[in-house]
Amino acid sequence: NLLKYIEALQGAIYVIADNTEELYFEQKAIVAMNGRKTTKLRITPGDDLLGRAIKLRKTIYIKKLPDNYLHIESALGFSSTQSLLVVPLITYNRVMGVLELGSLRPFEDHEITFVERLAKELARALLTVKANLKTLELLEATKAQAVDLQERQHEILYQRSLLEITNSKLSREQELTASSIRYAKQIQKAVMPSYAQIQKSFEETYLLYKPRDVVSGDFYWFHTSKNKNTKAAIRYIAMIDCTGHGVPGAFMSLIGNFLLHQIVAEQGETQPSEILEKMNHQLTKYLKQDKEQETNTDGMDMLICKIEADEKQQFQIEYAGAKRPLIYYNATKDKIEIEKATRRSIGGGLKKKAGVPFENHKFKLSKNSTLYLTTDGFTDQNDPERNKFGTTRLLELLTKIKNQNLEKQGIVIETNIAQHQASSAQRDDITLLAVRL
Repeated sequence: NLLKYIEALQGAIYVIADNTEELYFEQKAIVAMNGRKTTKLRITPGDDLLGRAIKLRKTIYIKKLPDNYLHIESALGFSSTQSLLVVPLITYNRVMGVLELGSLRPFEDHEITFVERLAKELARALLTVKANLKTLELLEATKAQAVDLQERQHEILYQRSLLEITNSKLSREQELTASSIRYAKQIQKAVMPSYAQIQKSFEETYLLYKPRDVVSGDFYWFHTSKNKNTKAAIRYIAMIDCTGHGVPGAFMSLIGNFLLHQIVAEQGETQPSEILEKMNHQLTKYLKQDKEQETNTDGMDMLICKIEADEKQQFQIEYAGAKRPLIYYNATKDKIEIEKATRRSIGGGLKKKAGVPFENHKFKLSKNSTLYLTTDGFTDQNDPERNKFGTTRLLELLTKIKNQNLEKQGIVIETNIAQHQASSAQRDDITLLAVRL
């Protein structure tokens, strides 16, 4: 219709290509009134007359073409054309395509103006169509994403419901476990000797008791009796560190408490080294470690002291230790001293140095002397650099505070272990019991 209206011989329209990294314009339509058609299907900016019009964003009008000029620079490619009109399709400062018209006569000014106005309308129409197509493409992609998202949401909801069910089960199991541990703590507290009983029996006392978990594998033990001959009061005090911590250690502590009561209170054994020997024998039997094929290596390290006062306010101390030394303050010498333990544990199986006898130590202390009973949790506690507190440092600390009352000593001891531990986790149960004679 356009060719007929302006009496043009041939016409072609090129439209900007979509979704490509390279900028070019592809041929979308061509009409040749004499039946001839161009074979040029692609134009790039700056390429021949069409490319120049696109690049310059201006109309190019040639009234009289020289001979053979059309074959070189025009996309139409017919020799009978006398004038050529190339109009870029521009809207919103964007080139949407280019229109090329060829005629046997010169174009009138009003025809050129008409074509330029038409070009603007075509450009707007092309932009609208391309925008609609892009919107449709995005809509389809959005729909696909929505379907995929909905499927994912269903999967997430399904997985979340499974997780909630699992968490609910875990919460119930954790509550049951926590309830069992709390009950185990109550049993342990009910069975063990009370600290109040120890406080009533000594001039001064101090206790640091820090289970790593809710229940502990450490426990202290106390018993009183009388000398059969002199009727003097005898006190037995012990510190025991069972294998492990938490619930396993707590069960071992119940066995240890039962055996000590049986050996000392019921059977009447009075010598500390013999008490340890019998403890070892009975524990080995209870845990069936007396069998060659048994792999159970549970046991305990401990120390026990027998304390008997005479008429001169002197205290006869008998001590025996299974890997746990006795630290004490000798008031007469004004000095912190240590009695070494036998390098042998209670229980642990047949291979645990069964032939090494527990050694019995006897010595006297005067009034105001102090006994310090500890498990290895105190000295083995590491700092953030994994350095242990150590026995040497504990002895140095006690030397500095030996003349203070036990309440003040306790504050210093707890401050020092807390500063040493800092941000590192507690690695074992910690127990330290001090009694002043």
